[in-house]
Amino acid sequence: MKIGPKLIGSFSIVAIICGIVGFVGWYGIGQVDEHMDEIGAVRLPAIQAAMTMDAIMGDVATAQMELLNVNGSIEEALGQYEAINEAFVEIESAAEDFQKLIADAEEERIFNEVMTNFNEFKAAANEFVNRSKQLDELGIRNPMKLIAEISEIENAHREWLFQLNETVVEKVDFEGEIDPDKCPLGIWMKEFNLNNKTILSSMETLKTYHNSLHATVPEINDIYNRSKNDMAAAAVMDVFDEKSMPAMDQVVAQIDGVINAEGQKAYAIYQDMDRLDMEVLEPKFDQVMALLEELNSDVDTGANEAREEGDAAAVEFTYGF
Repeated sequence: MKIGPKLIGSFSIVAIICGIVGFVGWYGIGQVDEHMDEIGAVRLPAIQAAMTMDAIMGDVATAQMELLNVNGSIEEALGQYEAINEAFVEIESAAEDFQKLIADAEEERIFNEVMTNFNEFKAAANEFVNRSKQLDELGIRNPMKLIAEISEIENAHREWLFQLNETVVEKVDFEGEIDPDKCPLGIWMKEFNLNNKTILSSMETLKTYHNSLHATVPEINDIYNRSKNDMAAAAVMDVFDEKSMPAMDQVVAQIDGVINAEGQKAYAIYQDMDRLDMEVLEPKFDQVMALLEELNSDVDTGANEAREEGDAAAVEFTYGF
């Protein structure tokens, strides 16, 4: 056999081998690219979207806790409302991104559970915020403080009245505060800075009765300074019964019927917020976070599988079938 046909045959075999190797290389590169695209274009963005939802849920919980902080101001509360609204927008945006990247039925199942619980959490959070805004409308972010202050002031004035009664009965000098601006109630009214329309509108009435109450002390002292006989004692008793006691009743009526009533109204709202937080928001938050953890785990597993398949394809590309 001539050398030419042998050479042609040999080159043909080499060409076929090169073709096979080239096809294997082309196929292997395609498989590697496919798995890398799966990781870069689907799995990693899905992980990022799920992690974003997880992180921002924590921001919502922080804002809600700040709204329960009785030392916070109305201005600070307004900032928390804005933070909660922005957080929900970001979570829903991340959820939309994730939904486009769902890889299988299991991911879809977990994601749907996440969104069901998230929507329930959001509804409860909106109700919580509405309750907080009611506190803002009352101008009372710390109802416990207001109620405690008023209780202390009322008790102090009852003690003051007891001392006045002792002066009347025992004919002794009155040792209480005579100036209405310097007693606990007078100081409290002067320093009152809550923007509660009901309390503010009643303040002048309260001041009038309070001043009238204190004005009975100089009148009683004046009578006793002139004489402490039986006639004077009767006159003093008349002042106490007809002026001091009615004025005190009106002061107490204003404190209990207006100031304390507004405080109790705010306290009921705060208690409702606390109940919502403990009975609804906290359990629902925990459910959402647990499901997000499950979703993250499932997506991470998918990414690992895609990476392992990519590694296997790379090995196949390197060493052949």
